[in-house]
Amino acid sequence: SQAFDNNPDDNDKKDKNKNKNEMQTQSHQFTQTLTPQTQTVHLEPFFSNLLPTTSPHTLKYSHPKTLSNAIAAYVMNYLRVNIEGWRGDNPPIDMDLICSKDKKDFGSLQNGIKVWVVKCEGETLFSASGPLPKKSLMNDLVHQAFAGDFHEEFLEFMYPTYKEEKMQSKKEMKEEIKLKKEQMKLQSEIVGGFDVEEEEEEKRNDKFLKQQKREKLQLQRQKEKEKREKQQKRKKQMEERQRKKEARDDKKERIQERQRQRERNKEEKRNKKTKEVKDRSGRLLRSRST
Repeated sequence: SQAFDNNPDDNDKKDKNKNKNEMQTQSHQFTQTLTPQTQTVHLEPFFSNLLPTTSPHTLKYSHPKTLSNAIAAYVMNYLRVNIEGWRGDNPPIDMDLICSKDKKDFGSLQNGIKVWVVKCEGETLFSASGPLPKKSLMNDLVHQAFAGDFHEEFLEFMYPTYKEEKMQSKKEMKEEIKLKKEQMKLQSEIVGGFDVEEEEEEKRNDKFLKQQKREKLQLQRQKEKEKREKQQKRKKQMEERQRKKEARDDKKERIQERQRQRERNKEEKRNKKTKEVKDRSGRLLRSRST
């Protein structure tokens, strides 16, 4: 399913104003105020790449407030359209995000490029009358809105001309393939062997599509691997902090025990000395009385 298609037609002013009004309505709709009748699930910070900084396409939402509202609206629409059963006992009613964008380097220093990256965090609002989903589940659902094919839909949503260019490129590619087939057909009718040539061309096209699919899958797996490594690193850091805390507590307990032992030794010495003084005094009194 397409997860928002509010891109205006630059050649049609009427449609442009209509889509603009619809986006404003959605932005207001998903900016409610937390009330006693609502409860929230915190969203951990998440990131998503935009287009390179040198891209000719213009970002539709550049101000932090409109950017935050637009991304919140995109995620809410993704949940409605793509998450089966999201309208369960207590579906989300709003999403309050704070988003910013920054530049990030990709590739080597010589051949690398800079891309825009958005970072968001915030809360998802639910009715106070129903149960809340787990925090981890809610965060996973939000991440899915920017993964795989949905990332392309997100780019189309953020850049009005991006989708138009993609559609135009696909159209030109189809026309080019069609033209090549017609040329091959004409040539094969002259020299023969058209069926073989057509089959080879189809194989090349299939190979190209499969290669694209493999590269896309490989990129997705790489992102998942980086996510798992980050989680494992965070877990190890927490375990290391716990071990250090336990070591500090154990050392502190040993120091306190030694201090208590010294105090007991001092007390025993004082008692022993007091007893010796009493014994001498008693012996002196007995010797005088005799």
